[in-house]
Amino acid sequence: MLETIPVRQGLKRIAGIVREGPASWSRKRGSAYVWGEARADAEDERVVSRLQTPDPYVVTVDAAVAATERVLEGEAGDGFRTPAGALGSGFVLDLEGVSGFFDESRPDSESPRVDVAS
Repeated sequence: MLETIPVRQGLKRIAGIVREGPASWSRKRGSAYVWGEARADAEDERVVSRLQTPDPYVVTVDAAVAATERVLEGEAGDGFRTPAGALGSGFVLDLEGVSGFFDESRPDSESPRVDVAS
């Protein structure tokens, strides 16, 4: 049903009406905090990283432009890669307003275990 032209055109019109992002003042004030954890249970190792960025809309545009410039300058090889894979794990730290990439091999506080279905 979604494959018919009238349905597709109607959905595109609806998406065009509601796809406005946050207001300019909100993007200037906004920020995001990212937290990640990786565990290797066999060795009982755990690494935690934290990152603070500007508003997600702002940092997405900045990252896209910066990545494109660096690709055009020949800093990334051929083929598909994530930005970190193509430009290095520190790429995000080069973006304006990004700070606080903390890696802790043995954090003081214990995070709750989360079972992820395979």
